[in-house]
Amino acid sequence: MYDEYMQVDTPASVPYLKLTAGQALTIFGYLKVKMVLLWQDVKTHEHITFDKLHTDARISLSDLYKLQPSVTEWVAHGSVTCAHVDVMRMWKLNPLVHLKMSIMDLVCNRYSAKHLLDIGVTYSMMRACGLNCDIMSLFHFTFEEWILLGMSRDLLSELNDKQIYNIFGMGRIQIDANF
Repeated sequence: MYDEYMQVDTPASVPYLKLTAGQALTIFGYLKVKMVLLWQDVKTHEHITFDKLHTDARISLSDLYKLQPSVTEWVAHGSVTCAHVDVMRMWKLNPLVHLKMSIMDLVCNRYSAKHLLDIGVTYSMMRACGLNCDIMSLFHFTFEEWILLGMSRDLLSELNDKQIYNIFGMGRIQIDANF
């Protein structure tokens, strides 16, 4: 369908965003103003980043999700980093899977257990990326939070009392009594 106001011929199946004049100028500049944004525009222009669209042009997250719901496409475009994990929750940007972050990157970013769950990070993923007892203690998660992430109670049999206290902040007896 062709709409003169939008100044673009877009098939009904191609997602696009109608832009305000201010958004169009912010994204495309004065020389080539377009009143719509296609994912193809984002892919072919390196300067059109997630931050430029969301922060500078003030396009809502829900509109950006409609434009491109695939987190893999955003990552492939190169404009998404670990700084976007909080912002891109509806995309479920998994820092281990999509951004190839290390387990120590997770520690340094201080994500909560709930946040990790919300974005699809599991205990088994963390183990595959090098999580061990020493690193577990750096997260400062409770025993219950580790269980929610997918840790099995069977791990307790592999740990000594000092490791249990360092990781969970309580002793084996307290864990057995409360969980």
